[in-house]
Amino acid sequence: MKALKSIENARESGEQYHRFLITAEDMMRAELEARKLGLEIVGFYHSHPDHPAEPSDYDRDHALPFYSYIILRVAQGRPELMTSWRLRLSRAAGGRPTLCAIAAARARRSPSLTAENSGLMKNRTRSK
Repeated sequence: MKALKSIENARESGEQYHRFLITAEDMMRAELEARKLGLEIVGFYHSHPDHPAEPSDYDRDHALPFYSYIILRVAQGRPELMTSWRLRLSRAAGGRPTLCAIAAARARRSPSLTAENSGLMKNRTRSK
């Protein structure tokens, strides 16, 4: 990972604890910033306060198959477990999205990942 950008959760304040939203404008600004740096957005991160570091139905329903997703479980205000997952290119029978892979690691203290906001990860340099 070459850069990490925190983006404010655009959800209404009462829903920010349960859901995250990145507006189209914020996504466009992040894409432009990444391009200027010769990077591309490869994924997103968010926390699950006092819930498992597993994708919720909402996470699966709103995921795109070409991004990586990191979820940090925050238990009683402390980072505990971090998972990374990707969605399969096709959806399972009945239209339910399925996971391609999931990996887990015990979290270390990292102020940028303990915030209850959403963010974008920028990683790979573009080939010219």
